[in-house]
Amino acid sequence: MAGRDKAEPARPLRIGLVGAGYVAPFHLRGWARLDSARVVAIADPDRERAAACAREFGIEQVFESPEAMLAGGHSRCGGLDALDIASPRGLHAVHVDLAIAHGLPTLCQKPLAPTLAEAEAMAARAAGRIRLMVHENWRFRPLYRHVGAALRELPGLRFCRMVMRTTALLPDAAGVRPAVQRQPFMAGERRLALAEVLIHHLDATRHLCGDLVLRHAWLQRSDPDLVGETAAHLVLETAGGMPVIVSGDMMAAGTPSGAADWLELIGDGWRIESSDGAYRRYAGNELVEERHFDRLDDLQAGFDGTIRHFVEALVGDLPFETDVEDNLKTLRLVEEAYGASWGG
Repeated sequence: MAGRDKAEPARPLRIGLVGAGYVAPFHLRGWARLDSARVVAIADPDRERAAACAREFGIEQVFESPEAMLAGGHSRCGGLDALDIASPRGLHAVHVDLAIAHGLPTLCQKPLAPTLAEAEAMAARAAGRIRLMVHENWRFRPLYRHVGAALRELPGLRFCRMVMRTTALLPDAAGVRPAVQRQPFMAGERRLALAEVLIHHLDATRHLCGDLVLRHAWLQRSDPDLVGETAAHLVLETAGGMPVIVSGDMMAAGTPSGAADWLELIGDGWRIESSDGAYRRYAGNELVEERHFDRLDDLQAGFDGTIRHFVEALVGDLPFETDVEDNLKTLRLVEEAYGASWGG
């Protein structure tokens, strides 16, 4: 592994975090729950924001850019073993290229790049030079891990519907849109609901059902004050011809301001449903299992699981579940949906 001497006794991996924005605390809580790794440096152009993260999570070094963090062979940080990129998607390629130049294994926040072409080019540059994993955390949420384990034991899956609803883009009484308040870039983002939020649900559905083919896509712009689509509805099909529906709406009145999921899976003699974290499995008409996954706890646990998997795979020289090739399959579906609806 670049950045550490294999002859040295085991020590926690030293991680450099790029980005101190909205998702950074989720990343940092995930790293803080590991004994096998720790974030020792953070870089963000907003030095005050980076410094606040450093104070809260006990990070040793703060930099205004990843270039500064990595200057001099990253010796200013005492040597890094890996990078965690949590910067805006438009900067992912630049920051992954920095990781390539320094030979550092990298965990990169989704989406890998703003477009499929940019992501494919990045993947080609990284191939054979660094280990690169995409931080696609929805499939690592305990709810979906539990569903996945159940599916491995149940026969004859024949239908899947994944639905996301939120009021995140719906203005409140004061005209505030919760999602834009949290992440201001959303106000001017052309590729919005699908590329930024529903991509999680599409990837989780791929994880549960296998590879998918897009059959129809509808993207909706519901507010003239927003540049991008506020809803997306996809009809897909598995390799075996099973119908799959993935639907998301970010201006759905009466739903939470954070993404809430509804999942339905129907198989031979059984049915699974989850509604905002309440999981139920039926055999015939009988309820045979019921569990509850707190939505906010489950959200953080998805970050925790993603980061833990990255470290375990890195230390054990094991495959990444969400490696670049896997993630490109999700990005190709996203690109096809934009092409089908808007011509690109």
